[in-house]
Amino acid sequence: MTNKVFPYVKELLIDLESTQTDAINEIAKAVVDSFKNNGILLAYGAGHSVAGALELTHRAGGFIPSRNLKEPSAGMYESVEGPGTVFAKRCDIRENDILFIISNSGRNPLGIDIALEAKNKGAKIVAVTSLEMSKEVSSKHSSGKRLFEVADYVLDNKVVSGDASIEVEGMSIKFVVCRRLRRQFYFRQ
Repeated sequence: MTNKVFPYVKELLIDLESTQTDAINEIAKAVVDSFKNNGILLAYGAGHSVAGALELTHRAGGFIPSRNLKEPSAGMYESVEGPGTVFAKRCDIRENDILFIISNSGRNPLGIDIALEAKNKGAKIVAVTSLEMSKEVSSKHSSGKRLFEVADYVLDNKVVSGDASIEVEGMSIKFVVCRRLRRQFYFRQ
């Protein structure tokens, strides 16, 4: 069996560099502007996207003015409209903050509610999402909008639809690259 992980990751990095460099530079400038204006970097992710949010905050050698938004239900109400608004109203989100919301599909109400409420407070929103996947699905939010349509900035993470990316000959499942931190490292298709 040939190792497919390294070639896949190399190809993905080349794709990200060629398609996301401008967005990364624009977002980096927005983060610096936020810091210059006494804002901080906030990060939120539900479900498995919590891992990405944690990578952005409170890391040695990372961004110092940052905080992870830990929604108390741990995403249990990700598909329910309303709890995200209540949660965001109670968070210390301020004008000049920049909030990264990580959601591959970008369709669930919890993240969209948090984004909308944070925007009401004057924060800038960065959606880290899979544009391909998000454009294939409809929003579950009453506004009909997906996260990338609400955000000020969009970073396309290029995750394939279904989150699974590597096929193994003779197996009926695809494997996920760098996505799940649980005992199951596969996604049944």
